[in-house]
Amino acid sequence: MNVKRPRALLSTNALSRTAESKIDSHDSETSEEDRQRAILWAARVAIDKGFQAYLNLVELRRLLQSRPGDLGDDNSVLDRRQELLKDVEGNVGKLQAAFGIKRSETGVECDEKSLARTMTLPKGRMLLSRVIDEGILPHPSACKVLPNAIKVVFETASTADLSSAPPAGEDRLLRSLTGLVKTVQPSVDPSNLLACLESTINAEAVISAKERTMKSVLTSKRTLMELLHAVFLRGGEVCVGEQLGAAWKEDEMKFLQILSGN
Repeated sequence: MNVKRPRALLSTNALSRTAESKIDSHDSETSEEDRQRAILWAARVAIDKGFQAYLNLVELRRLLQSRPGDLGDDNSVLDRRQELLKDVEGNVGKLQAAFGIKRSETGVECDEKSLARTMTLPKGRMLLSRVIDEGILPHPSACKVLPNAIKVVFETASTADLSSAPPAGEDRLLRSLTGLVKTVQPSVDPSNLLACLESTINAEAVISAKERTMKSVLTSKRTLMELLHAVFLRGGEVCVGEQLGAAWKEDEMKFLQILSGN
C-alpha cells in the first residue's frame, strides 16, 4: 500500500520486459531519460528478488542445520531434507540472477551489464557484500563476480568526484571482495585472479578517456588499492606453471608500467 515501495509493480513481468526492451533499445524515440529510468527499475527488480532469495537461503540453512527431530519423525526427515535442498537450488538460482550469473556448458558466466546494473544502487552493493561474507553465494559464482566487480568500480570512478566520499556500500563491498581473495581454502582460482589483473589494465583506457590517471584513482580509493594488493599477492602464489606464470608476469609488468607512466 506504500506508493514509495511498489512491490507489486516491481514483480510484474510485463514491466520487467518493457524495462529490458528500453535498456537495449537504439530507437530514436527512446530518450536517454527513459533508458536510465528503465535501468533503474530493472536494478530494483533484480535486487528485490535477490534479497528475497537471500533471506530464504538464510532460513533454509537454519532448517538444514537443525536437529533431525525438528524436521519431523524419522520417516519424513529424508523427504523433508530433499524438499529443502530443492528450495535451496531454486533460491540460489534467483540470487545468482540478481548479479547476472548464469550457468553455461563450461561452468558459470557473469553478465557484466546485469552486474553493473545491480551495483548502481547501494542496496545492490550491500546485498553482494552480505552474500559473499556469509558464504551464501556459491564460491565459483563469487569468483566470477570478482573481476567484473573490479571493472565496474573502475568505470564508476572514471566519472565520480575522487575528492568526495565513495558511493554508499562500496567500501564494504571491496573489503568483502578482499576477504574473498585472501581466503586460502577455498581459494580463488588462477584464471579469475588473472582476469582481475586484466580488468585493471583495461580500465586504464576508460580512466584516461576521462583525463584521469590510474594512480589518482587508486590514491583516492584505499579499499580498492587494498583489494588489488591482495590480488597481486594471491596471484603470485597460485598463478604458477609455464603458461599461467608467464601470463601473470606479463600482465603484472603492464600494470607496473601504467603506474610508472602516471
